Amino acid sequence: MRTLAALAMLCSLQFTAYADNDIPQGRLGHPLGTYLTIEGVRAETGKVGVQTLLVDTINGKKLDQPVGIWIDNVELPEGQRCIIRGYESGKMIGLPFEVAKAENIPLPQAGWQFFRYFMMTSAVQPQGLSKKPERMSYGDRLRTQRDEMKKGEVEPPAGGDGKPAPQP
Repeated sequence: MRTLAALAMLCSLQFTAYADNDIPQGRLGHPLGTYLTIEGVRAETGKVGVQTLLVDTINGKKLDQPVGIWIDNVELPEGQRCIIRGYESGKMIGLPFEVAKAENIPLPQAGWQFFRYFMMTSAVQPQGLSKKPERMSYGDRLRTQRDEMKKGEVEPPAGGDGKPAPQP
């Protein structure tokens, strides 16, 4: 009887630990962060931009219906089949209604929501498809500029005192 009680307690602890670390499901039917190979063509209709892929195959398995997903770090070529590897991720976008109301800020077009997207780690097809360079933070840009000035690779910004030029 004690063994059964101990086993039940261990199972409930394991379930609780899993629930605390629960990873949301992605648009592609796998938990966020799952390494996937996806295939499809760039979406051309609607408000899709050049980074929406109509995924028709995941890990070699053909889907019943294509699923559109934003590919965060690549511009997709028009009319070409793309096979890329990577993972789905997500982030909150928009502005919470209560914040907008409290601060008297106009609501943005996109409401407060969870946005799922795909991060390409490598391309299989077409040849030459490559990731866009990662965006550098403002602080990193300033440090890079300072380091280049120390090496004499660039001219100091306006004012010549080594301080960055005022941002517009």
